Formats: sequence, structure tokens, C-alpha cells
Amino acid sequence: MTLTKKGLSIAAAFVVVLALAIVVIVRLESDLDGKKSALKATKATRAATQAQHAKDVTAQKSAQATIDALKAQIMKLDPPAWTKAVAARKYLAMAKPGNDQIDGFNKLAYPDFREVRRYCAAMTRLDNKFAQALHAGHWPKFALSAVNQLIDSVARQTGSYASRADAKTVAAQDAVVFDQNNKAAQKVRILLGLPAAT
Repeated sequence: MTLTKKGLSIAAAFVVVLALAIVVIVRLESDLDGKKSALKATKATRAATQAQHAKDVTAQKSAQATIDALKAQIMKLDPPAWTKAVAARKYLAMAKPGNDQIDGFNKLAYPDFREVRRYCAAMTRLDNKFAQALHAGHWPKFALSAVNQLIDSVARQTGSYASRADAKTVAAQDAVVFDQNNKAAQKVRILLGLPAAT
């Protein structure tokens, strides 16, 4: 009987241990399943985060491209002012056709009535182009006022040239009050660092 009881006790203990082991295994498997699910969820979250990040990067690049395009359009509509050196070069290029015409006319020893009319007609066209170029220029702030004064002066001078070009007689030509823009032009040249015109 004693051995039988011991055997039963051992069997009972074994059953208890086995039951505990099964419980532990079940719990471990449950924990493992939970960890696997959590890992899957983490991976899914990470993938979703990466996908969202990629979308954000794409959206940011698209927004930057739109901003850059708008900046380019604004620059076309309102480009930055020229530097002093650039403005000086631009001014000389604008003034050259008219100055060349004046130099050519001044070489004539005794221009007759028709030559004066042709010269004044040519200067009317050239001065109009000169005024338009001045108006369209992107002048530095320090030169704006002087350039605007020059534009007004050129407009008055153009009127004088036009009147002389339309004159029917020498007397009518001589009667035209000639408004030259020398002072205004010299002021612009000085501001732009150019030598005075001769």
C-alpha cells in the first residue's frame, strides 16, 4: 500500500507539473502570437509611415516646383534692378543709335533744308525708341529719378525734331524751339559712372 500511495503521489505530482507546463506553454505561445501580431502591426505601421513620408516628400517637391515656377513668373513680370555696371552698358547701347545719327549729321559741312528734314525725321524715330528703351529698363533705384527726367526731356526733344521734320521752309525749321536733353543725359551718365558726353 505504501508503494502504491507513493506511486499515486508521484503520478499526481507529474500530472500537476505537466498541467503547469501545458499552461506555461500555452501562455508562451499566446505571448509569442501577441508579439508576432505586434511585430506585424509595427511593420504595417512602419510601412504606412514610410508610404506617408514618401507622399509628403512628393507633395513637398511638387509644392517647391510650384513655388519656383511662380518665382520665375514674378521675375519675368518684375525682374530685379540692374547693377550700376549693367545699367551703364545698357544705357550706352540705348543711346548709341541716336548718338551715331547726330555724329553723322555734324560731319555735314552745310546741310541743306532736305538733309535737315531727313535728319530730324530719323532722330524723331530714334528718340522714340530711346525713350521706350529707357522706360522699359530696370534701372537701379539711385538712377530712377534722373532716368525719368531724361525720358521727359527726350519726349520734348522728339517733339522738336518732329516739328522740324514737318517744316515746309527753312524759316519754319528755324522757328522751332529746340529742347535738347543734354543736361538730363549728362546727369544719368554721371550717376552710372560714365564719362560726360562730348
